[in-house]
Amino acid sequence: MSGKSKDPGLAAGGAWALIEAASLEADAVTQKQLVGNIESLKTSFDSILNKVAQKMDSSNKYFDAKINTLNQQLDDVKSHLVLVNNKVGTLKSLMEEDCKRKTLESARALTKLGTFEYYDRSTRKDSSDLAREVLDWFLLGYG
Repeated sequence: MSGKSKDPGLAAGGAWALIEAASLEADAVTQKQLVGNIESLKTSFDSILNKVAQKMDSSNKYFDAKINTLNQQLDDVKSHLVLVNNKVGTLKSLMEEDCKRKTLESARALTKLGTFEYYDRSTRKDSSDLAREVLDWFLLGYG
C-alpha cells in the first residue's frame, strides 16, 4: 500500500467531515450577511426614526406657535369685550341721564297746567314759576 487508506468507511467519514466543514463555512458567511443586513436595517430605521422625530418636533413647535397665537388673540378679544362692556355701561348711564333730562323738560313745559297763586311774605307769586325754578335746578344737577 502506498500510505493511502482505501477504507471506504474512512473515506466516507472524511467526505462527511468536509461537507460538514463546508456547511459550517456557508452558515458563517450567511450569518455575516444577515448581521450586515440587520446593521443596515438598523441604520435605516434609526435614520427614519430621527426624521420622524424631527417632523414631530417641527409639528409640535408649529402647533405651539398656533396655540400661542390663538391665546393672544383670545386675550385681545377679552380686552375688547371689557372695553365694549365699559362703553355699554357708559352709554346706559348717558341714556338714563338723557331720559331724566327729558322727563324734567317735559315737566317744566307742563308747569302752566293747574297753577295756583300763593304769597311769599307780602309778594304774590305763581306756582308755575316756583315749579320751573325747582325743575331748572334739577336740570342743572343741583336738585
